[in-house]
Amino acid sequence: MHAIQKIQQVLESGILLSDLVVIPSRGATTQEIIQEERMLSRTISAQHRSLLENWNGIGLEVLRLFGCGVQTGELGRLSDFQVSQDAEYDGVVIIGSDASGL
Repeated sequence: MHAIQKIQQVLESGILLSDLVVIPSRGATTQEIIQEERMLSRTISAQHRSLLENWNGIGLEVLRLFGCGVQTGELGRLSDFQVSQDAEYDGVVIIGSDASGL
């Protein structure tokens, strides 16, 4: 099943604690995604792009998926959470963290 459909099912199921769910009021714009890709120096995958277009990051209890552009509250910006560009992490984009920030 497509990730967007699965996330939507989880949101609609009521199994998550609403106090621990952060859902942005809008998805990322095409321009925000393009700007974030420039800052990352790599292309965002089609599936990740779809998630950003729907929610621009999302917090699901202990899982936080970063968004594009200026982010407020608990959701971070993709380009702010990348590790140094050494050989071990070449080509890796960190897309989220747990509630502790790891």
